Amino acid sequence: MNETDLPTDVESCHALIRRLRDELQETKSKLSVYVENERREYEARYGKGVTPQSLLAFGEMIASMDRSRSEEDRRVIEAELAAEDAMRRRSRRGRK
Repeated sequence: MNETDLPTDVESCHALIRRLRDELQETKSKLSVYVENERREYEARYGKGVTPQSLLAFGEMIASMDRSRSEEDRRVIEAELAAEDAMRRRSRRGRK
């Protein structure tokens, strides 16, 4: 019998359905473990309640904000970030 051929008698059909149902349950169980591990990984990296969808939405929001800024706004923001970085570096050097 070929993989795509269905059994002709009812008994074999029921056996096939049971086997497929068991395989589906096993696959769902494995998938739930992967989903839970992924959730824990995201929370460990980015904080409680963070999901791939929320990170994507945040990234899209930042990208749209960035596109709407003028070149002058970008230069000001970059200068502010550079100043903050320099301040943090000086602060770290002072603690050593």
